[in-house]
Amino acid sequence: MLVSGCVLPFGSPPVQVQAGAGLRRLQGTKQKGPDLTFPGQVKVGIHPLQYLWGWTRRTVDVGGGYVADFDKTPLMHGAHAEVAPTLLRARRGPIRRLSLRDQARALYAVGYSGWGYGGAVQLSGE
Repeated sequence: MLVSGCVLPFGSPPVQVQAGAGLRRLQGTKQKGPDLTFPGQVKVGIHPLQYLWGWTRRTVDVGGGYVADFDKTPLMHGAHAEVAPTLLRARRGPIRRLSLRDQARALYAVGYSGWGYGGAVQLSGE
């Protein structure tokens, strides 16, 4: 899934809360209709490296937490693990780091039996 959205300010580092939307392609489901959808997403994660000083100099970030995708198709929710290598760093400006967040997910779709898996890629500016 490709996701765009905004990261809300940390309530308490290292917690991140994120809301956005993006493209999703469903495979191996009995769903009627198109397999390409545009769901909303809410993600809550813990990123322990956010506790450390020098976050703008880090070359990678790691985290994990809960993710939920929702639209006209069944709600999908579950756990995610995330690795985010830094692509670009800046010394000044509103965006100090540009990173590519790669996620692995274990998901449950409401209305279907059993668990599934998925992944996501996200371009993120901090």
